[in-house]
Amino acid sequence: MLTELDPLLLFANIVIGSIGAGYFIYGKRQSHLLALLAGIGLITLTFIVTDLGWLCLWALVLIAAPKLLGQYF
Repeated sequence: MLTELDPLLLFANIVIGSIGAGYFIYGKRQSHLLALLAGIGLITLTFIVTDLGWLCLWALVLIAAPKLLGQYF
């Protein structure tokens, strides 16, 4: 359990959650499954990961996934 709030982590959570909401809305409107799943993953990632380094790493992976894997699906 976190005893104090890290302002940088809070800011990163807001930014990553906003990008996730954008991916989710785009994926739902365009019927793009990878963007929809990446959006859901980014939103839930902000609730699960509490380390800033891991949060940024996994966020970058999920942000790049629809672009990199889109040609295969």
